[in-house]
Amino acid sequence: MKYLLIDFGASFIKSCRYDSNSGEIDSITTVSSPFNTSGTISKNELISYITNILEKYPDCKKVMSCSIMGGEWNNNIYRSWKVIKKQSKLDMEYNSQLEELIIPEYGRNVQRLIFHAKTIEDDVVRQKIVEQIIVLMFQMQPQTRSIEEIRDKLWKHLFRIANYDIKVMPPNGIIPTEEAAHKKPGPVEYPEKEQNFRHYGASVQKLIRKALEMEPGPKREALVSIIAPLLTRSVGDVR
Repeated sequence: MKYLLIDFGASFIKSCRYDSNSGEIDSITTVSSPFNTSGTISKNELISYITNILEKYPDCKKVMSCSIMGGEWNNNIYRSWKVIKKQSKLDMEYNSQLEELIIPEYGRNVQRLIFHAKTIEDDVVRQKIVEQIIVLMFQMQPQTRSIEEIRDKLWKHLFRIANYDIKVMPPNGIIPTEEAAHKKPGPVEYPEKEQNFRHYGASVQKLIRKALEMEPGPKREALVSIIAPLLTRSVGDVR
């Protein structure tokens, strides 16, 4: 029996006749593939190409290995592997082309979850989704044992990522605002008393004041005996 072998490639269409009785291959032909000029081909165009090849081998009863590898069909249009490979490169996302991360420590997925939560119309559903996002944000803080320790900070960060434009309520009932986030803290007052003896430290000075308030006796003497080495050690540290 004689078989028609067809190799429909991206560059060439190769065909030949194979005689199974004699084991011979002959009538080898090579024509340019339509994918050299276009990355796609319609079903009708493909049928036309194969029909033209079949007409050259009227004595072949069967066709073998008639395939186009690596491509895909979509709405009766075949896209070659070259087009798919090129398109996959174009579809790749690069961080430099994406939206800026407001707080990079939480990553892009958390930011997108928060942006999605902003689009949810149902207030109850939105609140539940945001509470789950808070739990996810907490899991990114392995150094913290309890969410209660940083709950307020996480909610402030969530509102910051949402550009303070999300309708949810934190557990403490205080909605973070951009003005509060940028508010500068007031000056920290520094104690000005006992400036001449500050090298002894506040604790030693408290012990001395406590000793002065005590009545003379064994207890006062015991406290003084404790204070004396502390004074000596403090002077030594200063030197």
